[in-house]
Amino acid sequence: MPSYDPNNIFAKIVRGELPAYKVYEDDRCVAFLDIMPRTIGHTLVIPKSQVRNILDVAPDDLAHVMQIAQRIAKAGIKAFGANGVTIQQFNEPAGGQVVFHLHVHVIPRHDGVAMKPPASEKEKPEALAEHAVRPPEASVHVPIGERVVPDYVGAELRVEERGPGPDRGASDGR
Repeated sequence: MPSYDPNNIFAKIVRGELPAYKVYEDDRCVAFLDIMPRTIGHTLVIPKSQVRNILDVAPDDLAHVMQIAQRIAKAGIKAFGANGVTIQQFNEPAGGQVVFHLHVHVIPRHDGVAMKPPASEKEKPEALAEHAVRPPEASVHVPIGERVVPDYVGAELRVEERGPGPDRGASDGR
């Protein structure tokens, strides 16, 4: 298996070198909106550790990413009025992986609404900014850490003080 490339787009987001529309962050992982969402609220959850995919991640890091993916899934269903959620995770080129940093897609779903094809349409920044901070009536509380930041469901995440702004861009990879 090829080695990890620390210059991949997700590694740059983790280091703060590229913007992301972040909806969650703790000391071990970050979740942000996909800039080419397959549905409204399509979010990527990634570990902060340098791991290529499920084949080289430490079991504890994988478990944490999946715990956060579950929280994001629950929040996304509530925030976007979804009827379900699709979770996707790809490994190596033969498995459909395009960005070689472990990531989990959390995709809110609505009955009778098909997902857009992968990487088919870039979302407008204004729409992503709106999705990143949802109204309080669509909130779920996810307590973590010490400080508060609104997430994409209007919940209070105790992580860091940060609102919509230049640090809230997003990714488009699989």
